[in-house]
Amino acid sequence: MEARGYAMSSAILPEGYDSFIYVFFVNGYIDGSKHSLFLLGASDILHAEWSSILSSAEKALGRAHVGLLQDFGEALDIGPVLRSSIHSLPMIGGLGGYVPTRTKNSTAIAPGVAALALLVAAIWGFNFVVIKVGVSGMPPLLLAGLRFVLSVVPAIFFVRKPAVSWGRLAAYGLLLGVGEFGFLFTAIKLGAPAGLASIALQAQAFMTAILAAILFRERIRAKTWVGLIFAAGGLVLLALPESGGAASMSPLLGAMVLLAALFWAGANLVARSMPGTDALGLMVWSSIFSPLPLFALSLAFEGWPAIGAALGGIAPITIASLLYLAFLSTLVGYGIWNFLIMRHGATKVAPFSLLVPVFSLSSSAIFLGERFTARDGLAAALVLGGLVVHIFGPSGGKGAIRSPGPTESPR
Repeated sequence: MEARGYAMSSAILPEGYDSFIYVFFVNGYIDGSKHSLFLLGASDILHAEWSSILSSAEKALGRAHVGLLQDFGEALDIGPVLRSSIHSLPMIGGLGGYVPTRTKNSTAIAPGVAALALLVAAIWGFNFVVIKVGVSGMPPLLLAGLRFVLSVVPAIFFVRKPAVSWGRLAAYGLLLGVGEFGFLFTAIKLGAPAGLASIALQAQAFMTAILAAILFRERIRAKTWVGLIFAAGGLVLLALPESGGAASMSPLLGAMVLLAALFWAGANLVARSMPGTDALGLMVWSSIFSPLPLFALSLAFEGWPAIGAALGGIAPITIASLLYLAFLSTLVGYGIWNFLIMRHGATKVAPFSLLVPVFSLSSSAIFLGERFTARDGLAAALVLGGLVVHIFGPSGGKGAIRSPGPTESPR
């Protein structure tokens, strides 16, 4: 199958848009879902503005060439696949180029691709062990700030800035870097088990859906409510003090991890307003806005004596932790993940992110000696089971399955 590309000039776009938008009319199935139209381009397209752009496209190309656009989230999943497959599409003119697509039954994934996805999941899962080691030798907010400094320099000189506003980059960097990692690092420093923290952090998926419903009036599907019930039961079990075991998490530490998940959910909503944005570029350039607030909070709450002592007597293992967090987890992890998403699509690759908590629990038990009770195991199963229902459950009529995008993956 193939899709023909139509180049639309800014003359038929809503007022205020300057760049070209490419409209792809697709006949057939892509990753198991039927799609008829995708809009891709450098302009900042908000969810609420799709109808206006569709109306302009109908006037320019005719209703027969527009077809039916499925919901916004599904368009985001397929967009990078189409964009990465464009061959010789001219910048000027009408028809030109083609986009090869896959049949409905094309679900196999090559062993090499699966191995790379597993490698990234392992890197991100082991990340929680590294955080635990890092905060044992350095105040958590200081460690988080230095992590983002190293994520920016020198990568910013080699990674292109995403075509999004500075305001959105700042919002993403503050919510993710200061909010999520500030609370997560502090909770782990105060005793939250690394493995169980990775499980509790998965509540971000449901918080994202709830926040989207509150702020943008998006409909919460039945599968999300079912998954939320399962996950909530698991989180309650994690918070019960009588669950026992060396790896149990107190209600206070659990609340801090859930606050981290809430900030992550807020960052997800910001990321959704930047469709098609390169995940690695987003992480590098948004990290500009994280270090200074984290350093200020470190000075206010951790104090200069602790900061000076940590920097003056920094141990090699703490340096190794910083390098892992900044380079291996962020640059290498996101670099590989983004490559896989762009080449093979989120539907095939993103489900591997569900293995991150599995790697985290396993590595925490092996390298940190964290012990888990049967109740802790049941709690983890409920949270991960709820997440599976939320992602892979029936979509209520359309039958499509939405996988989390690269910016929603745990790290």
